Amino acid sequence: TTEGFLTGIYHGGTVFSGPKNGTMTITAKDLNVNVDGIGKTYGIYNTSDNLLRVHGNTNITVKGGTGAEVTGIEANESGTTQLDGLILHQAKSSNPDHRAIRNTGKGSRVFVNMAEDGTLGTNKVEIEGNVLTHGQYAEEGKEPLTSLALTTADSKLTGTILAGEKGKVDLYLQNGGSWYNEHYGTTAGLVTSRLTKLTGGAVAASAGNVYMKEAKDLTIAHYAGHTNFFFEHDAGTPNALK
Repeated sequence: TTEGFLTGIYHGGTVFSGPKNGTMTITAKDLNVNVDGIGKTYGIYNTSDNLLRVHGNTNITVKGGTGAEVTGIEANESGTTQLDGLILHQAKSSNPDHRAIRNTGKGSRVFVNMAEDGTLGTNKVEIEGNVLTHGQYAEEGKEPLTSLALTTADSKLTGTILAGEKGKVDLYLQNGGSWYNEHYGTTAGLVTSRLTKLTGGAVAASAGNVYMKEAKDLTIAHYAGHTNFFFEHDAGTPNALK
């Protein structure tokens, strides 16, 4: 593109009255989406009022212009994006609007390695990049929702996770899955992570791991299960947390 709008998978269409547009279903053992743009760039762009469903493993690499929006998965209407396994690499940038997942619609939903009814999957999930869920114009009860299930020992997320005032993020962290809570970018981050719900393992042996890599608070509205928390320590004074 010359002005800068490039997307790997585009799912669009909304209906103001009557039946909604149809579902897009993709089935592949490995769906590879590599997007390298010069401006606004997206791996998956769901601007619909219906379902985008990918069966199989989705591998997304996304890089774009430093001054524009760049997102691995973008959801900005009222549709649902549901993936099984996911490997998502967001190129590091100095622009805080570059994110792995950005969910900003009115009732839009993003599900990774889990069904809409809450059933968790057993697929590998690896996300490099920050996650934002906040619908600025969403009405009460129609806030966007992002649900991520890291349920295998080789699953990990590196980045901040922010549920805005008009957004919800649920994180399921189990069986050795890990979240490295730190800003993913080339400059210092200003975001403090906030989750609507964190659910760890059913027992201590199936706990997940949270690595607190920055001296920032973590807010969790609802917590259940077993989770290991690891805090950075000062090298000069090992008994002092950073």
